[in-house]
Amino acid sequence: MIIFFANFIQTLGEQLKLRQQVIATATVFFKRFYSQNSLRCVDPLLLAPTSIFLASKVEEFGVISNTRLINTCSTVLKNKFSYAYPNQEFPYRCHLVVEEVEVKKKKKPM
Repeated sequence: MIIFFANFIQTLGEQLKLRQQVIATATVFFKRFYSQNSLRCVDPLLLAPTSIFLASKVEEFGVISNTRLINTCSTVLKNKFSYAYPNQEFPYRCHLVVEEVEVKKKKKPM
């Protein structure tokens, strides 16, 4: 599973025209996270683009827009990894993730 998502991160980074150093850092972040946590803990389809976003900031590549990142994830999933996710689009959108965070903040007791 980790190798599959490492390939997903590599393809995503190539489509976004990121430096290889950023892609490698994202892959390391992804592997480190799952060395400590279960695959059930966080959806790898959400963590892969998150790792790329974080790596681009850490490596001072520049900020990737959320819309561009999500659209590229959707395209890569549909065109290059459709054998693993047949008839499925990228399940996350910016406004849905923001709404989820806001709901969790409201539920959290002070």
